Amino acid sequence: MTQVTHEIDLEYRDFLYLAEKGIKILKNILIKNPNYYAGIVCPLRGGFYFTDFVARRIPLPVHYLYISSYGNEKVQKDFKIHFLPELKPHQRYLICDDILATGNTIKKILELYPHSKFEALVLYKHKNQDYPIKHYAIREVDSSVWVNFFWEKTTPIE
Repeated sequence: MTQVTHEIDLEYRDFLYLAEKGIKILKNILIKNPNYYAGIVCPLRGGFYFTDFVARRIPLPVHYLYISSYGNEKVQKDFKIHFLPELKPHQRYLICDDILATGNTIKKILELYPHSKFEALVLYKHKNQDYPIKHYAIREVDSSVWVNFFWEKTTPIE
């Protein structure tokens, strides 16, 4: 894995701009075929805000998948599976996520659902990476960049 050399902050206003671009991508797909996707797969927690934004504008059912692999050290570890939705085999689903970095989350989803089809829509992706599914990335960043999403900011409770 590439070492993180710098960080960028995604603030709410920037999120809205990127998310609206994602909606335009989806509308172009769904205008041609309204039944193209059977639903949206939301990898919790990173994909939650983007999925919620999309699902409020595109009428597709949302399937929440809670698998985690990142600790506090900004390093991906082994996957921990918390819960999995039932997905129909031979149906195409859209994975909405915050970032496509290593592709390991996508690979894990493909492994968990070998008979379903997937595409992904992500806010960010790392440049010059090969990913195992068709995907739409709204913004590309170098693999040495860590994106701090506004929803990940924590304030201690006093």
